[in-house]
Amino acid sequence: MGFIWDLHAIWRWLMLAAGVVVVLKALTGWLGRQSWTGLDDRLGMIYTMVIDIQFLIGLILWFVGPFNFRQLSAAMGNPLLRFYLLEHPILMIVALALAHIGRGRSRTAGTDARKHRAAFIFYGLSFLVIILIFIMRLGIR
Repeated sequence: MGFIWDLHAIWRWLMLAAGVVVVLKALTGWLGRQSWTGLDDRLGMIYTMVIDIQFLIGLILWFVGPFNFRQLSAAMGNPLLRFYLLEHPILMIVALALAHIGRGRSRTAGTDARKHRAAFIFYGLSFLVIILIFIMRLGIR
C-alpha cells in the first residue's frame, strides 16, 4: 500500500504542473486571440487524464488505504481523518468534473476565442479547487 500512497503523493505534482500549463495556455490563447490548435486540445486532454489517474489512485486508497471508508463514523471528530475521507475526495470530484466540463466545452465551442475562454474558465476553476485542497491540508496539520 505504501507504493500507491507514494504514487498518489508524487502524481499530485504532475497534476499541479499540468494545471498551471493548461490554465496559462488557455488564458494566453483567449487574451491573445490565438487560434485553437491541436496543442490546446492535447493539453486539455493531458490535464483531464492526469486528474483522472490521480482520482483513480485516490479511490484505491479510499477503499483499501490507511484512511479508508470504513472509518467514516470516526472521521467527524478528527479533522485530519475527515479531510482525507470526506473533504478531499468530494473536492477532488468537483475538480475532476470541472476539468471534464472544460474539455467538453472547449472542444465544442464555436469560435477559437470561445474555446480558449471555456478552457480557461473551467480548467481554472478546477485548478483553484485543487489549490484549495492543498491549502486546506496545510491548515489541518
